[in-house]
Amino acid sequence: MPTSSRRADSAAPIALVVGLIFTLTLVLTVSASGQPCSEPNMLPTLAAGPAQHEAVPSTVPNLSWSGKTGTTGYRIIHFLHGLGGTSDSWNLVAARTAFMGAPGYPARQVVYLNPHSYLQNGSPLASAMDIHAYLGSTGAAASAAQNISVLDNFIVGHSYGGVLAVLLDSLYQHRFIFNRQFGGIVAFGSAVNGAYLAKAIHPAGDNLAVPFVENACEILSNPRLWAPQFPAMRWIPGLDPVLRDAVDQACGLGSSYVPFALKKFNSPGMVELFPSAPLAQRLGKRVPSVPVVLAYGVEDEPVFWRTATSMLATDSVGLALAQDPFAMDGDQDLVTFATQQYDRHSSQRTDALQRAFQYRIAAWILSPTGIGSLIAEWQAVQAEREAAAADRAARWYLDANDSYKQLIGARRTQLIQDGYWCRCRFDESDPSWTQVANASDCATDQGCTVLPRYEHLVVEKPSDGVVLAESAGVLNGAVASIQMPGTNHQQMRNSSVTKSVLNRLMNGQIPGGAYFATPVR
Repeated sequence: MPTSSRRADSAAPIALVVGLIFTLTLVLTVSASGQPCSEPNMLPTLAAGPAQHEAVPSTVPNLSWSGKTGTTGYRIIHFLHGLGGTSDSWNLVAARTAFMGAPGYPARQVVYLNPHSYLQNGSPLASAMDIHAYLGSTGAAASAAQNISVLDNFIVGHSYGGVLAVLLDSLYQHRFIFNRQFGGIVAFGSAVNGAYLAKAIHPAGDNLAVPFVENACEILSNPRLWAPQFPAMRWIPGLDPVLRDAVDQACGLGSSYVPFALKKFNSPGMVELFPSAPLAQRLGKRVPSVPVVLAYGVEDEPVFWRTATSMLATDSVGLALAQDPFAMDGDQDLVTFATQQYDRHSSQRTDALQRAFQYRIAAWILSPTGIGSLIAEWQAVQAEREAAAADRAARWYLDANDSYKQLIGARRTQLIQDGYWCRCRFDESDPSWTQVANASDCATDQGCTVLPRYEHLVVEKPSDGVVLAESAGVLNGAVASIQMPGTNHQQMRNSSVTKSVLNRLMNGQIPGGAYFATPVR
């Protein structure tokens, strides 16, 4: 069940969010026909091993940039938004970096430019060219007006913005074609090694976005959850406003969550961010030509509910962020909501089963009356169906986090061989299979049967709820790879952890990252 958090969170309730239960059942089928004493129906069941948690990725920092220092005067920091974002995504942070500052975040000697909104409906190369055009015109003109070398300017990119910055750096190696427009990159949650989520939900990949939403709607909008007292009316449109309202609640947020899945991550360019795609392979293995700092999130459990809370929050606006652009720490709302819904449906299941039992007793007592017994029996069946629907809903809330982690590649189930099963014909007193370490331990020359023994291994990987840490935190030649604990993908622009990373960066406290040091205004 979703767990609580020690972080401070807002108490504002958030309505129902959609999801999907992935039921992954792996059946080990072994044909034993023709083997001595083989009885397929008595083969041992598949053993399920405990979850194995992979370590947060570690990289060897590239200290070759230690001697490269930035300007001691003013510079421009170009803030690039992520997929689906606009100039509004970073504008509060960009403005406070150049003027006024924020609590615990001093303003720096930075010339303010409103963050650029680049096109996103084409390939990564097209998006990169849009950014390059902006840097070579607006950015270069502002630099010239302030007598700033463009190589003293650097990019802070979130998500896709960081990927495009790394792509631009690769293009700038062609010096006869491109004039370099920046001297460093800071990438927050950028899938420089590809995004499993892009492959999982893209129509050209696994295309799981539609069933992700549809299955949740089918489970959570079941009329028996919302209007069990109107069984005769539940399938007649217009006659049950309670039911209609319930369905809207259950599936209405699909319109909020689906755009993130369908309209953003299924754009044509996302095909090139599949982990196996040539572009992702090249970017992940290439050594950059400028200092690069990676910041990657490792969100607390339950990852799904915390990420969904931040996804559904107003994007980079609101009174709290207007006062402090690093105030987006709260992600507990949907954790609390999911826990409450699980408890509610579990109680509904228990109550419905109790009613069904009472109706069965009533049907038996009224059996001499005929019609009364039939009515009681019918009521018992309806109560049992309500209990089944409530049980499915409760299980959805119980399993949604693991299901979502499957979707983003943060949870995988695989088979590993663990010894062998051995059974011999003279084991009539013990028809079970015996586990042995080696096949040679089973006397097959004496009529024994030996079969491989497998068990499930669940592997969990750290992530920010969208991008795996192994993708956003590893790059050959990066100056540093900084973990952002308890931070999901959306929070990476506006959380107190983001403030800490940016402060350390511009204070010159990142080993090897002297280039990014920027004096306080």
